[in-house]
This record gives sequence, C-alpha cells and structure tokens, in this order.
Amino acid sequence: EQLSFTQLSLTHTSAAETEVELHSAFQAYLSVVRRRLADAGEALLRVAATAAAAEEDEVVVGAPPTAAAPAAPAEPATAGAAASAAGKKAAASRKELLKEQHEALKTLLSNLKSNIKNLNKEETSGKEDGKQHIAKVQQRLAREREELKQTNLTGFRRQLLENRTRTDEKELEYWTRSRELQHGMFHSSLKMTHGLMAKAR
Repeated sequence: EQLSFTQLSLTHTSAAETEVELHSAFQAYLSVVRRRLADAGEALLRVAATAAAAEEDEVVVGAPPTAAAPAAPAEPATAGAAASAAGKKAAASRKELLKEQHEALKTLLSNLKSNIKNLNKEETSGKEDGKQHIAKVQQRLAREREELKQTNLTGFRRQLLENRTRTDEKELEYWTRSRELQHGMFHSSLKMTHGLMAKAR
C-alpha cells in the first residue's frame, strides 16, 4: 500500500483548513506505518513461537528418563545409537528453525529496503511538486504587486488585487510550510525504518 506525501488539495481558503488537511494526511501516513510495524511484529512473533516450540521438543528429546517409568536395560550400542539419533533430530530441527528465522528476517529487510526506496522516490517527487507550486504562486504575487504599483487603477481593481495578493501570500505560506512538514515526515520515516533494519540485522 503506497501513500503519497502530495495527496493535498491545490486550493485552500484558510489556514485552519490547511492545518486540518495536513494533520489528516499525517495521521493517514502514520496509520500505514503502524500497520506495517504490526505486520512485521506478528511475523517475528510467529518465528519466536516456532523457536520456542523447537526448544521444547529439544528438551523433551534430551530429557533423562524419570524414576516413575524405568527404562528397560538396553545394550550399550543401542543406547548410543538412540542418543545419536535424538541429537541429530534436535540439530536438524534447530537448523530448520534457524533457516525459517533467517528467511523471515531476509523478507523483513527486503520490505524495509523497498520502503526506503519508495520514501526517497516520494520525497523527490514531493520536492519537485512543492517547488512548482511555490514558483507559480511567487510569479502570480510578483505580477499582482507590479500591477498594484500602477496609479491608474480603479477602486474596485485595486481592492481586487489586494485581496488576490493577500490570498496568494497565504497560499505561498501554505506550500512552504507543507513542504517543511513533508520533509520532516520523510526524515522521521527514514529514522524509523533504519532503526528497524538495525534491529533486524
């Protein structure tokens, strides 16, 4: 499941709506990250349960006979062969368990690496989108400010330009802050992913 940082509306009428939309986008992203962490945790718990079950089998196989159930006297060669077979079985189950754990960790690491790749791709596209939006708004603001310097404007036209200028200033502030927040979310996600990778290695 992919979540883009740039899933924000292009038109905003107030700073309150901007805050709400940024907050909801951040919450949606956090829910995706939490779900991925829960999935990874469940996978690790399954591997740990398998390891615990294998250890119990090993304890049962290697346990000494109890006094309540005396073992029939066995020939020394047969007893040695049985112990050797039990040891081989325990070693084989331990190898299988380690192999499963190794595969689970490899899968987790590959998921985390692809997550980093996706995060970098989204950061690059988000940066480009943000630059484009900021450049458009700055061009509009420059045109409106130049037009406001004219002395032959009607009262209505002057008020219209002042309102547009004020709106464009708010939009520029929005896109600038939005870019800062997206960049912060990118770094937080990278830190969390790198932390998980360090623990999984």
